[in-house]
Amino acid sequence: MQTQTLLFCVFSFSLLACQPRFTSSVAEEVDTATSGLDSGIEEEDWSEWEGAELVVHSPAAGELLWLGEPNTFQADIIGADGTVLDWDALNWTTDLDSEWLAVGNDFENDALSAGVHNLKVETTLPTGDHLVWVVGGVKVLHEHAGTYVGNMIVDAISEYDGTEYTASCIGAAILVVDQEGQSATGDSTCLLSILGYDLEANYDFTLDIDADELDGTAALDLTFTTTDFEATGEVESGALTASWNDSLYGTLDISGTLELERISYDVP
Repeated sequence: MQTQTLLFCVFSFSLLACQPRFTSSVAEEVDTATSGLDSGIEEEDWSEWEGAELVVHSPAAGELLWLGEPNTFQADIIGADGTVLDWDALNWTTDLDSEWLAVGNDFENDALSAGVHNLKVETTLPTGDHLVWVVGGVKVLHEHAGTYVGNMIVDAISEYDGTEYTASCIGAAILVVDQEGQSATGDSTCLLSILGYDLEANYDFTLDIDADELDGTAALDLTFTTTDFEATGEVESGALTASWNDSLYGTLDISGTLELERISYDVP
C-alpha cells in the first residue's frame, strides 16, 4: 500500500513538472511589446473644434434677393477663441423648394424660386456636434415685383350737333406686379361728366410683362356696358406706365394713361 502511494505521488509530480510556465523575463518582454504598439497610435486633437459655433453672414434675415440673379451665400465656423476654422461642409436648404440644395461656406447661387424662404444651414463637426442656423424671411422677387400706386387719367371726347365735347377725370390706381415679374393686375375708378351725364368709369387692368414691356387689357365698366381696350406700356426702375385709346360704339373716343410708382416690394 505504501508502494502504490509513492508511485502516485511521483506520477503527479511529473505531470506538474511538465506544465508550461512563464518566467518573469518573458512576461516583461510581452508587456514591453504591447506598450510599444500603444505608443504608436496618435489620437486626433479636436480641441480647436470644442465650443465652435456656426454663423451665417449672408443673406441676412428678411433680406431681399433678386430672382434669377447671382446672390451671395456666406457662413463660417467660428472657434471658441474667435478664429475662423477651415470648414466648408455646410448644407443649405429652404422650406419653400425641396429641390434646392447648396453646399459650401462661400458661393453664389441664382436658383432660389420666387417667394419668402426660411433658409436652413447645418453641419456636423469632427467632434460629432451638429450645428444648425436658420435665416428667416428671405424674400426672392423679380426686380419688377411689388405694389405700384399713382394716377389714372381718362379723356372722353364726343360730338353732339356738330360740337365736340371733352371730359376728363383722374382716379387713384393701384397695380401689383407678381413675384415672378410676369404680370401686373389692379384697378382704378374715376367719374366722367359728359353731355350732362355722370359716368363712373371702373377699370380693371390685366397686363402681361415681357422683359420691360407691358401688353394686355384695360377693361372699362360703365355700368350699362363693358369694353376691353388694348393697353400697352412699360415697367422699369420702379415706374410703371401704360396707355390705351379706342372708340366706344363709334360715338365716344376714350383714351387713358397710367402713371404709377412702386411704393413697396410687398406682393399680396
